[in-house]
Amino acid sequence: VRIARGAKFSFRSIFNLLSSVSGALSVLHRVGPHGALTSENIFVQPDGRIKVVNVGFSRLLFASAYREEMFAQSAYVAPELWEEGAENSRSSDLYALGVLTIALAAGTHPTHDQMLPLLEEISSRFTPEMRALLETCLTHDPRSRIASASDFAYALGVVFQSLNTLPQEGPESGDAPAFRRNSSASVSA
Repeated sequence: VRIARGAKFSFRSIFNLLSSVSGALSVLHRVGPHGALTSENIFVQPDGRIKVVNVGFSRLLFASAYREEMFAQSAYVAPELWEEGAENSRSSDLYALGVLTIALAAGTHPTHDQMLPLLEEISSRFTPEMRALLETCLTHDPRSRIASASDFAYALGVVFQSLNTLPQEGPESGDAPAFRRNSSASVSA
């Protein structure tokens, strides 16, 4: 998903995209973590279906001599992965899902230094429950994060239903692309 600087996604678009991505992660997490979840690894097919790609790519990143440089450029990397010998986990994918939510809502790819200011900025557009969900994803302690991608999808659904922002399908004028709710998502290596 291309995030054009300043092009903020609507509540409905965020819900639809993240519902599909979290569904794909739920399936993937049965066998292991994605490990490199970013907006660049999510593709929207012409029919609106979501594809999550580059599964397992993180193994190459972890083995790479450029690991530190790559990590420094991405806020999607969970804090615990900076530790020597750390490995990707389902929890680190959930951290990345929180970062993805902020990126979609803020219309920019955040850096580590921008995470808290952007969370503050977008919180005015969301309910306290949405902020709490994001804080649960973004906590530095992986054991304190939301338990699963399925739990994330459920909590996201509860938040967005409370906002009553899921009426009709389709793009909103001047908005970033809309995605079909309940569209099937797939995972590709």
